[in-house]
Amino acid sequence: MKLNGKSTVNRHLLIFVCLLSLAGCGREPADSNTPPQPKQLTDISLDPATFGDNWKASSGVVLNSWDDISNLPGEAQKTMVPLRSQVEPMGVIALGDFSCVRKVFPLNMITVRVFKFKNSELASAWGDKKYQYSGWEQHYKLVEDLSCFAVDSTQLKKRCVISDEYWITSHHLGDSNLHIKALEVIMRQLGLLSIGE
Repeated sequence: MKLNGKSTVNRHLLIFVCLLSLAGCGREPADSNTPPQPKQLTDISLDPATFGDNWKASSGVVLNSWDDISNLPGEAQKTMVPLRSQVEPMGVIALGDFSCVRKVFPLNMITVRVFKFKNSELASAWGDKKYQYSGWEQHYKLVEDLSCFAVDSTQLKKRCVISDEYWITSHHLGDSNLHIKALEVIMRQLGLLSIGE
């Protein structure tokens, strides 16, 4: 039997539908209780357009694990080795530096640093040690209106947050609160803030 054009199209549609069903399109949806995959720090970014015109991204080191150090250029590797020796014993397993620089006067720079710990208990313990020492109130002010632990520096335009397994710092040189805006951008990408917060 010779197939005409219409029969050929129907045959291809039938084959396509069969392949879809074999590929699993008819399966039950995935279990909604399955936890989402952890966010990789290389998946997030700080868009300079967030701050207006005349800003550009400034590349910083982003590591999803300490194994990534070997992928860095030589000078960056030399910088990361002493940092690793400082923060890995605290439980830090990944880190990222996200910065934007203003290209015109007045010059400015916004930097958000993310440190990911093995778990939230280690991050919280670090927060207690770093921000709850005797006399900490001289250097930091507790931020009351957030759902996570946060402090603002009393001396710099800087906010520090402990949320889940993350320790995040954000600072900038200018007089505005762009560092808080940058912090919120990164926290949303990490799933630590919802859109309305």
